[in-house]
Amino acid sequence: MVDLVVTIDEDGMRVDLAGEDLSDPRGVIFWRIPSEASFDPRFHNIGDNRVLIDHHRSQWRRMVSGLMLAWEQQGTPVLNPLHALHREERTAQVAMAREVGFRVPRTMLSALPTPVGDFLERSGGGVFKHLQQFHRFDPGSGRYTRSLTERVTATEAVDGLAGAVPTPVVFQEEVTGPGELRVVVVGTRCFAARVPRRPGDHVDIRKGALEDLGATVLELSEEVAARCVALVAAVGLHTASLDLLEGDDGDVTFLDLNPNGIFHWMDAELGLPIYRAIAEELAAASMSELAS
Repeated sequence: MVDLVVTIDEDGMRVDLAGEDLSDPRGVIFWRIPSEASFDPRFHNIGDNRVLIDHHRSQWRRMVSGLMLAWEQQGTPVLNPLHALHREERTAQVAMAREVGFRVPRTMLSALPTPVGDFLERSGGGVFKHLQQFHRFDPGSGRYTRSLTERVTATEAVDGLAGAVPTPVVFQEEVTGPGELRVVVVGTRCFAARVPRRPGDHVDIRKGALEDLGATVLELSEEVAARCVALVAAVGLHTASLDLLEGDDGDVTFLDLNPNGIFHWMDAELGLPIYRAIAEELAAASMSELAS
């Protein structure tokens, strides 16, 4: 990313990435890399300085989002238009998932210890997640680790909130079931993988190694697939990744929607043709733009 150069002058806009001309793409998708990122070593100089970390991240985010917006304005087909990427916001996700027919966990968003403690006491404990993922810097390993969903008791939550700067957190009842589903929606098509859940497993499957997940391809029921497509369309996206929990009763519970969820392992390891579907969606959008 540090090799990205955008130039705007009397000849128009030119985009160069490590010597490759990207000035006139046929289509664009905002996509997270499926492998470990390589950082410029100078980034390690800022360590865990949150002010500098937030500054550098916001500068790169604004540069890339501005470029995508410029492409959109020029008529370039963009899967997941820039204005829709804020749909990663969790409050709206849970509410909209319920509207399209998904079962959702009981949820509370708050920074107040007392209501959170009461909520978790009634639920017998639960899980918590941040409204926006953040990364911690580990000086020992020189690596950044990301925040994931964690189990929490009422006492732990109350103690943590009471001694912290007031910051809202998402608390939910912990929903259990025999398997977790990752569903990738591309247009009206759904691709699904199932990961079995065993007693004692992490509440967030991303903590486990890919080779230990035991993931298999799953054919969704027509009803669940229709809900997935409806939710992605309702939030204004062309493609997204959904996390669902399989219930003992055969129904599913909505957990999360990510406009930029990582699906490479589903294509590469399970043979689900997700990249082809995205390419076909972009090609169709490009042809539609040319015809209009």
